[in-house]
Amino acid sequence: MMPDNPAPYLTDWLIEIGPAAPGGDPLGWRDLAAWQDITGIELEPWEGRLIRRLSTDFVSQRHKAEKADCPPPYTGIEDDIPAMRQRVSAQIAAIFG
Repeated sequence: MMPDNPAPYLTDWLIEIGPAAPGGDPLGWRDLAAWQDITGIELEPWEGRLIRRLSTDFVSQRHKAEKADCPPPYTGIEDDIPAMRQRVSAQIAAIFG
């Protein structure tokens, strides 16, 4: 279950711009300025800061997700990792029986 999104247009814009810069780094101010120039959309300062923050969080989570024991960011089970490991072990045991 994903959390409520009170400003879906901002996440739409983030995806349109690209959640990360071409090199895999978070979006920078130049990336946002170029997008604004091309689209004619003028971001409010808070919108630009939020899009950059979302990009930073995306890149950070992408790096964390490379680890095998990283829980999905949308489950909310970070406090129950031992139980999650038990469930995964049980699922693997069931598969390989």
